[in-house]
Amino acid sequence: MKTFRISAVLAATLAFGSAFADGITTDDFWLRASAPGAKMGAGFGVLNNASDQTVHLTAVESQVSPVELHTVTKVDGVMRMRPLENGIEIPANGSVTLKPGSYHLMFVGLREQLVKDESHTLVFSFDNGERLSIDVPVRDASAMNSGAMTHGDSQHDSMDKH
Repeated sequence: MKTFRISAVLAATLAFGSAFADGITTDDFWLRASAPGAKMGAGFGVLNNASDQTVHLTAVESQVSPVELHTVTKVDGVMRMRPLENGIEIPANGSVTLKPGSYHLMFVGLREQLVKDESHTLVFSFDNGERLSIDVPVRDASAMNSGAMTHGDSQHDSMDKH
């Protein structure tokens, strides 16, 4: 009987592990609305780490497309978007902001349009084994306050830094 109780508690703990992450929270996550037929999308928000250990966001899952972790850097005077192979570092007792022109989620090969006022579930995975599932609203592209972006050549032609 004791083994059954321990197993039940362990199973319940694992089941709820996808609903929250120990010490990791999010603020104001949103997805940029996409144009009909667009194959790329982007997501932004704040990741907070209330733990005493640095944590890395290593992956994000979505039903609408595969998701890559990206950043934008300036190389020879040109803004270039590139994937982050080692994830996004969230400092101990700190936060990191994903925003246009910086760290962001890149939705590659959209299977459906990201429509304003809809929401999609994202599952964040961290290097400490934690997972965090959140519903993220889609906002109008004008919420970015930035210029035109081109993703096909992994460069951003015009972008305001925030």
